[in-house]
Amino acid sequence: MFLFLRLLLAHFIGDFPLQIGVVYSAKVKSVQGKILHAGLVTLSMIVFTWPYWKNWIYWGLILFLGTLHFFQDWGKLAIAQRIKNSNNFFLYMADQVLHVASFFMIWLTPLPQIPMRASHSFFISGLYFNDKVTIFLIAVLAVSFAGTFTLATFKATFLSERFYTPYLDPLEKNYGILERGVMLEFLILSPKLIWLFPLFLLSKFFYANHQIKKIEGNPFTPFLLDTVLGMILTTLIYKIYTLFS
Repeated sequence: MFLFLRLLLAHFIGDFPLQIGVVYSAKVKSVQGKILHAGLVTLSMIVFTWPYWKNWIYWGLILFLGTLHFFQDWGKLAIAQRIKNSNNFFLYMADQVLHVASFFMIWLTPLPQIPMRASHSFFISGLYFNDKVTIFLIAVLAVSFAGTFTLATFKATFLSERFYTPYLDPLEKNYGILERGVMLEFLILSPKLIWLFPLFLLSKFFYANHQIKKIEGNPFTPFLLDTVLGMILTTLIYKIYTLFS
C-alpha cells in the first residue's frame, strides 16, 4: 500500500490545491491547459514517490498515469459539454473514481514489492514513511479542498438554485475548507466532539449575516446548508479514515 497511498496523496494535491482558477480555466479552454493540469498532477506524483526514482519501471508507470489523467480529463470535459452540465455530481464522482482506480495498475508491476524503510535520522523522512501520516493528509485534503467540489456538484445536481451558495470571492470557498478541516480534526481528537458541531452552525450564521449586504435575498439557508452538508461529508470521511488509520 506504500506506493498506492503516496500516489493517492499526490492526486489529491495535484487535482485540487494545485488546480487553481487559472489552471482550471486553461484546462477547460484548451489542450495546452489540459496538458498543464496533467503535468502538475504528474509532477506531484513524482515528488511524492521519490524513493522509486532509480527504477525504470517506475518512470514508465508515471508516464502512463500522467497520460491517462490527461485523457480522462479530456473525456470528462467532452461529456460535460455534451450534456451541457460541468457540475454534474455523477460525472465528477466517476472522474475521481477512475483517477483513483488507475493507481491499481501498480500491482501489475513489481514496484509494490520493493521494501521501503524510513531513515530515522531525518524528521521529515520519518513523517514521509509513516502511512498513518499519509492517510491523515489524504483525509484532510478529501474533506477540505476536494470537499468543496464534492459539495458544489452535489448541490448543483440535487438541489434547486435557491440553495446554492453565492461564492462571490475566495473567502467563501476558504471558509468552507477551513470549517470542514477543523471538523475533521475534532473527530480525530475525539469522536465525542461531534456534539460541538452545532457551534459551526452558529459561526456560519454570523458569517452569513456579515455577507448579507452583498447578496440579494436571504443567504442564511444556503450558507447554513453548506455547513450541514459539510458535517455529513466530514463524518463520512472520518469513518473511512478510521478504517485505514
